[in-house]
Amino acid sequence: MPSEYRDASVISVPGRMSAPVSPATPPAVRVPFGASMRVLRCSVMPVILMKFVTMSMKLSRGVRMGQDTARQRLIEAGEELYAEAGVGRVRLRELNALAGVRNDSAVHYHFGSQDGLLEAILQTHLQEIGARVDKTTAALCTGRDGSPEALRDAIAALAIPFAEKLRDERGRRFIRIVAQVWGRIGDWQQQRFIPSSALAMDLIRRSARGGLPGAVLEERMWLITRFVVASFAARAERQDAVVDGIALDAFVYDVVGMATAAYFAEPPEGGFWPARWPAIREG
Repeated sequence: MPSEYRDASVISVPGRMSAPVSPATPPAVRVPFGASMRVLRCSVMPVILMKFVTMSMKLSRGVRMGQDTARQRLIEAGEELYAEAGVGRVRLRELNALAGVRNDSAVHYHFGSQDGLLEAILQTHLQEIGARVDKTTAALCTGRDGSPEALRDAIAALAIPFAEKLRDERGRRFIRIVAQVWGRIGDWQQQRFIPSSALAMDLIRRSARGGLPGAVLEERMWLITRFVVASFAARAERQDAVVDGIALDAFVYDVVGMATAAYFAEPPEGGFWPARWPAIREG
C-alpha cells in the first residue's frame, strides 16, 4: 500500500480500490440548560459586579467633589457678603444665590449655622496667619531685652502676618470681617480669632513705658491691637478707591509706629486732668 494511505482510514469496496476517508465527527455533547446558565453566571457576574463597583466609586467621588465645591463656594460667598454687608446682616438665600447653591439647607448641612460658616471663613485664613506669626516672632523677638525698638519689632511681628492679607481681594475681605468680629468677642486674646505669641506679648510688656499700672497696660494692649486691626480694615475697605495713597509697606510701617508711640504716652496718674480741659464725668 502506498505510504500516503498507510495511516488513513479506508472503506473497502469489493472489486474496487479502497479510498481514504476522514474520521467520523463525534456526536455533540448535550449540556443541560441549567448547567449552561450556571457557567454563564460564573463567567459574567464578576465582570458585572466589577463594573458596578467602579461606577459606584466614581459616583461617590463625584458626590464628594460636588459637596467640597459647594462648601468652598459658600465660604467665598460668605467672605464677600460678610465683608460688604456686615456680619449678622446676611440672609441664607443671599448666600445660596451668590454661591450658586440650590439646596436651601446647604449652609446648615456644611456648617451647622451661619456662625459655623463664619468660623470656617476665619479659620481658612487664621491657620496661615498663625504659622506666619510663629516665624516672625521667632525672627524679631527671640532673646531681646526690653526697649522701644524691641517693642516696635514685637508689634511688627504680630501685625505683618495680618498686613500680608491686604495684598489680595479675599485677604482684604477677611481683614474686614476680623475687624467686625473683634468688636463682638468678650476675651480679646482668644487665639482662634487673633493669633498671638506669648514671646511677643512678654516683650511688649517688658518694653512699654516703665511704671505703667497693670490695668492701664492691659487696657492699652487691647486698644492698640484693636487700632491696628481697624487700621488694616480701613485700608482694605478703600483699597480699590485709593489712587495716590501710600504704598502698603509705608502704610504698615506708619501704623506700627503709631502703635508703638501709644505705649509711651503718659499714664493717667494723680491730678492728671489738665485744668484747661472741660471736665468729663461718667453719667
